[in-house]
Amino acid sequence: MTYFAFSALLNCIVGLLLGVLIFLKDTKKENHVFSYWTFSISFWSFGYYMWQTSSDADVALFWCRFLMVGAAFIPVTYTHFVVNFLKAFDKNKILIYFSYALALFFLAISFTTDWFVKGIGPKLFFDLWPEPGILYPLFLALFFGLLGYSWILMYLELKKSRSESIKTQLKYLLFGTVPGYIGGSTNFPLWYGFPLPPWGNIFVSLYVVSTAIALIKHHLFDIKTILTEVLVSVMGIVLITMPFLMPDPWLKYLAAGVFIFYCLIGYLLIRSTKKEVEAKEYFEERVAERTQELEASKKVAEERATELEKWYKLTIGRELRMAELKKQIGEIENKK
Repeated sequence: MTYFAFSALLNCIVGLLLGVLIFLKDTKKENHVFSYWTFSISFWSFGYYMWQTSSDADVALFWCRFLMVGAAFIPVTYTHFVVNFLKAFDKNKILIYFSYALALFFLAISFTTDWFVKGIGPKLFFDLWPEPGILYPLFLALFFGLLGYSWILMYLELKKSRSESIKTQLKYLLFGTVPGYIGGSTNFPLWYGFPLPPWGNIFVSLYVVSTAIALIKHHLFDIKTILTEVLVSVMGIVLITMPFLMPDPWLKYLAAGVFIFYCLIGYLLIRSTKKEVEAKEYFEERVAERTQELEASKKVAEERATELEKWYKLTIGRELRMAELKKQIGEIENKK
């Protein structure tokens, strides 16, 4: 397996696991768009892996067209996720709908025409590399246009936001996605003959996981165990393949033993994380309840203070009127 096939397989597994876990465990529908984004990455990566492991030109061409369908939805779902995060969907819904329509158009023409992917042939040290169709520049405009627009929106929000939590999330989203998108973008130059291999593919997994870390850590998703489960699962997949790759029988047994031990440690780690999350949620609920009680008591105290102030003003006013009346009576008696 080449580096390019391995990186694609890793990206596929990470994107799929993370997307499924968030989709199943997070009840907020707006957060499901994050899953759609990771599914798009996984779809693209699976096609990429199948292409890199193909030796037949027709089969490789099919998988190149397959992976470009996933690639078309990556910028759309990412921008959709960003505007949801910024609570700016209503202001950008026309752009989002148009972008989805354009991605569906790419889906429609990908397998029926050569407008998206024209063909396949040797480039650099690749025997089967795709050639761009006449509408491929439209995809590049969609990709970089939506990516740039998303970054601009986050940058502007970062500059004006007063919430430190939001600022921290935005910094992770901005600086976490830069290496991933730059790494993924190293695939484009070779389409037009520039001798730059896509060595940066491996960074796609990095920015998916770093984005998830930022969101989970700063409570956009109420599922801290997701990252633990993803990392345990990915490492488990790697370890379970080791016994089949070892040349000697004793190494196979050793690798199998390591895998079994890892499964036990992974189970304990996930269970411990879940208990920690449950304890934290219980503590936060109690704090919230206590805060509400204190706010209610404060409101009652404020109302009582307002009543006492009114009573005080009435009392002072009555005493002033009595003093004035006594003064008038004294003046009348003096005149007599």
